[in-house]
Amino acid sequence: MRAAIKSQNGFTLIETVLTLSITTVLLVAVLSALRLGISSWEKGEALVDKASIKRNVIYRLEREAASAYPYILKEKEKRIAFIGGSGSVGFVTTALTPSGIPGAKWVYYTSGNDGLQIQEKYLTAEDILSLEGGELAETESSVKSMKFEYLTKDGWKNDWEPRKEEVPRAIKAEIILKDESKLKLTVPFGSGQYGLIQNTPAR
Repeated sequence: MRAAIKSQNGFTLIETVLTLSITTVLLVAVLSALRLGISSWEKGEALVDKASIKRNVIYRLEREAASAYPYILKEKEKRIAFIGGSGSVGFVTTALTPSGIPGAKWVYYTSGNDGLQIQEKYLTAEDILSLEGGELAETESSVKSMKFEYLTKDGWKNDWEPRKEEVPRAIKAEIILKDESKLKLTVPFGSGQYGLIQNTPAR
């Protein structure tokens, strides 16, 4: 009779504590694995974002600058349509672009509060050398700012005004993202400039 009563008393204190301990260990392990998974996912998303920027911005800048055309403005001084500042650049390119503007067109890159903007204009536009107006071809909101430099026979400069029969030998771009990480590239300007660029020491 006493044995039967003993068997119905349920869990002892030791069994209860042991069960709670095992449950706590399992929960900690599950939460750690979940945290690790979330961290890996966030890192993966960051890598995807950077890959997207490389594909959408860097590849495009490389392609368009390499396909640049020394378009001469119809004015007395016969300047080539190229203008560059420390945070923006504009030039004429023959590369195919998403906007659908056929043939050669004026493209320019600017960065501001809305991120990077790439816009295009027909060569017939009266304000071709302006960094305003035109058709918005692409926007990259994760870009905080861009910094450009221009290679001359005397070295790198931070700006470039339209000149007669002269364009930069290369464009150096530094893209700063909103997470403060940076992407850098140096692009030879125009297909006729490759021989000059190959012998230029990197800075």
